[in-house]
Amino acid sequence: MCNHSAAPNDEYADYFRAHQAILNEYREKVYQLDRSWQKLHGRVPKDPKVALNAVIRATRHIAGVFSPSDVMVWIERNDSELARSLNYNSVRGAIRRLCEREVLIVVEAGKGRRAGRYRQAPQEDRPGDPFSPH
Repeated sequence: MCNHSAAPNDEYADYFRAHQAILNEYREKVYQLDRSWQKLHGRVPKDPKVALNAVIRATRHIAGVFSPSDVMVWIERNDSELARSLNYNSVRGAIRRLCEREVLIVVEAGKGRRAGRYRQAPQEDRPGDPFSPH
């Protein structure tokens, strides 16, 4: 989501104000939905793509070989609110799905308590959009 605090010039200022107003209205509606749902059902269902999107974003910023713990650390440093909604297993599951889609490559398989190690697949080897259903 874009968050433009200042428009590049006055020509776009109205657009960015309207854009921000719509985002704020959307967030408020989602917040109200979550509160209502939680009152009725005791909890709010998690979006299954939250972990996947977070891992994609994190792995694009981590150079070289990384582990699921490295991904969690990056997410905690860059989006602490999101990090609170994720756990280690959801990150591992998202990494596994990205390996299946050939977006990530297994460098060293995990064994026992030792985590696996991964890296980005070369851009030319990627099958396409990591969000596309396979």
